[in-house]
Amino acid sequence: MHHKFPFDEPDYDLASQFYQSPNYRQIQARINCLVDRYITDKPLSERLQDLPLQFENLQPRPWKPIDWQTIHRDQIIGVEPVVFLSILAGTIDTEAPIRGYTQTR
Repeated sequence: MHHKFPFDEPDYDLASQFYQSPNYRQIQARINCLVDRYITDKPLSERLQDLPLQFENLQPRPWKPIDWQTIHRDQIIGVEPVVFLSILAGTIDTEAPIRGYTQTR
């Protein structure tokens, strides 16, 4: 008799089936799913066609405040902390001039 455990049931997210410890083929399948869903001609064309309308009707994007002091360097995964901070600084420099488009609470 086979007993089912919670980890026997696959979980799903935006990249299809989620694996706790994926192998190479599973990782490739997840990447291919994301590429097909978000980076093929159809979804990109839809986003590009919608872009002028988004500039005409700016909608503030609310962000929850971040308590920077609670972020530990061990939470920064897959990129060096100095690179992560550079990306954040670049994002802030890009978003800040667009008054009324981004906002924090």
